[in-house]
Order: sequence, then C-alpha cells, then structure tokens
Amino acid sequence: SVTRLNRPLPGRLVRHSRSVTSTFLDDHMAAAVEKKEQKLAMNKAEPEPPTKFVVQMALCACVNSALLGYDTGVLSGALLYLREEMNLSTTQIELLTSSMNFIAIPGCFMAGAITGLISRRK
Repeated sequence: SVTRLNRPLPGRLVRHSRSVTSTFLDDHMAAAVEKKEQKLAMNKAEPEPPTKFVVQMALCACVNSALLGYDTGVLSGALLYLREEMNLSTTQIELLTSSMNFIAIPGCFMAGAITGLISRRK
C-alpha cells in the first residue's frame, strides 16, 4: 500500500519524482498551450482577399447556375404544351426534366477539349 501512495496520479506530481516527471509534464503542457495559442492566432488572422482566378471561377459558377435556372424555366413552360401534345405521363415528364442535368455531364468533359482546340495558338 505504500507504493500505491507514492505512485503519481495522472496529471499530478509527487514531490520526490519532481525532477523527471515535472520536466516531462511541463514540456508537454507548454507545447499544448503553444498549439492552442497558435490556433487562436490563426482564427484571429486577417483573411486574404480572393485572387483573380478565384473571382473568375466564382463568376463562372454563377453564370452556370443562372443558365441552368433559365433552362429549367423554359422547360417548365414547354412542359405544359408537351404534356398535351405528346400525352406524356408524370414519370416521363420527371425523366425529361431531370435529363437536363445528365446531359450537362458530357458537355463538361467536352468543353475542355473544345476550348483547347479553339483557343490555343499553334
């Protein structure tokens, strides 16, 4: 029972083992405090302004969203007449509407190759 009393508890120091244990814990605590201070300093740091490339990509995303919304609006007006003229069911209309997004996927892959062929100097 004497050895049990002399063993240091987690986070606690025993006087006779101060030289080894306290140095280790002090170093460990100092490193933890320094990390925490660095995180706080990073959170308070002034954010960098966006670069020209980031602004251009954001504008492209905005234009893409606007065009997709416009296409959806045009299609919703056309669906009123398509339902009557072609006798489309609700499932067929849903597939037609959702196919706009699926048709855009190959266009994304082809756009890079097409712009590369058109815009590059030979």
